[in-house]
Amino acid sequence: MNLNKIAILHIEDNLDDKIIMEEYLYDSVDVASYTSCSKLKEAQKLIKLNKFDLIFLDLSLPDAHGVDGVKKLISLTKSAIPIIVLTGLNDNSTTMEALMYGVQDFLIKGDFTPILLKKAILYAIERHKVQLELILKNQEIEIAKNRLSKAEEMATIGSWEIDLNSNLVNLSNGMKYLLCISKDANPITLKDFSKYIIDKEKHTYIDSLLSHSGNYHSREIETNFVKETGEVLTTLCRLEVIFDTDNTPIKIYGITLDITRIKEAEQVKEKFTNELANKVKERTTELEDTKIKLEESLSKEKELGELKSRFVSTASHQFRTPLTVIQSNIGLLEMQTANMDAQHLKIVEKISARVKREVVRMTSIMNEVLILGKISSGVILPTMEMTSLVKICEHVIKQHNHIQEDGRKTTLEIEGTESQINLDKNLFEQAMSNMISNAFKYSKGAPPPEVYILFQDNNVNIQVVDYGMGIPKSDLKNLFTPFFRATNVLDIPGNGLGTSIMKEYIEINNGILNVQSALNHGTTFSIDFTLE
Repeated sequence: MNLNKIAILHIEDNLDDKIIMEEYLYDSVDVASYTSCSKLKEAQKLIKLNKFDLIFLDLSLPDAHGVDGVKKLISLTKSAIPIIVLTGLNDNSTTMEALMYGVQDFLIKGDFTPILLKKAILYAIERHKVQLELILKNQEIEIAKNRLSKAEEMATIGSWEIDLNSNLVNLSNGMKYLLCISKDANPITLKDFSKYIIDKEKHTYIDSLLSHSGNYHSREIETNFVKETGEVLTTLCRLEVIFDTDNTPIKIYGITLDITRIKEAEQVKEKFTNELANKVKERTTELEDTKIKLEESLSKEKELGELKSRFVSTASHQFRTPLTVIQSNIGLLEMQTANMDAQHLKIVEKISARVKREVVRMTSIMNEVLILGKISSGVILPTMEMTSLVKICEHVIKQHNHIQEDGRKTTLEIEGTESQINLDKNLFEQAMSNMISNAFKYSKGAPPPEVYILFQDNNVNIQVVDYGMGIPKSDLKNLFTPFFRATNVLDIPGNGLGTSIMKEYIEINNGILNVQSALNHGTTFSIDFTLE
């Protein structure tokens, strides 16, 4: 809807008030149409036949009075049109009740100016838009909660919450599924919860849960539970303690992962490893001298390989596990929003969205760091095949053109006769996607980027040109250094890894990547491949 063109319905039985309102409206906003009627019944017909952006409702009509008229109109419009109520009295109780039922604002007749009227109109329309968005978001949250419950059951994961004031334990459906408990058994007491822990670990586990004298915020505990069926379940529990403003613990959140099969596999593996070690020891005594010499010759190479492998493994574990815990706990937090009032719900949703956004950003950074680690370790090996550069570029351009919110579309110009080239098309496609994405990202408000492909006898040149902010000359020498970002883009989201990965992918494909840029005059990335 265009706020500069507003279709208005005015439900008012006083002719003088209609005249004044119509004059004020045309002085305040750009009115697409102004329609008036004297009764709610007449308004019903008009709403069915016309599309209105805003309704003014008098609280004293022949066929509707006060809040009763508000209820009827909201039911009639199905809350799809913002409503401003008009009253001749400064009746706070009535107007507040009307606001609670869903109207966007109220005005007292004879006590507003065109300027105040304009503000009320714009506020009402925007507030109504936000209300509709909140309704949709709440529906999405309910869907997500249901999906989370199903996902817990499928992934053999359960969650629970202990209220330290009441000692009551709320179990998720996933946790009930793990313990074979009826879904109706919620909440249960901490004493009843402890019955599902094997006797020899019961006191240790409960004491560990409640030992927050050290003000710990999170820890992991491995525990054996007993299902209703009598079967023993080995679990890994991640605990999070919540403190109030006085630093007093009030709740404990837990996520429980069924690791029974993992433990059984580890035991089998350990037994097999021990048996194998004994056999190897028995059969290789005579080879010890040769082994020592071989270890010495390979020592340096092994250290380098272990260092690279340790980096990838450590990064994966140390980053992914906390991110998964954060994501899971946000899901648990969102499950509690159904019982929150509107004020707290809005705060929780805002914080939840912010945390999710940062988790996604950290995951992206982690993935790109791991890619660089794999490249430096030589793990990424190209799959070379004869490929059409033109088709790849067209595909990438089409993908990015479809997602630009500002409607800009990049173009592709080809010169010369196309020749296929031997490269890893997946790595090259990722490099091109990163390059074109950056071209759009750093040229907001400028003409769209352009892509050029020049085929010559022995080589092909690809250029991605944007007309954006450019790169400071002093920053160009460090542009492909991991985590480096130009000094003029610090307010734009990014992590400084994309260009490094892009350069590595091009070089893996035996290409050469260069960049030219002038501050405030755009940037050109150029790729050269030799044709065989």
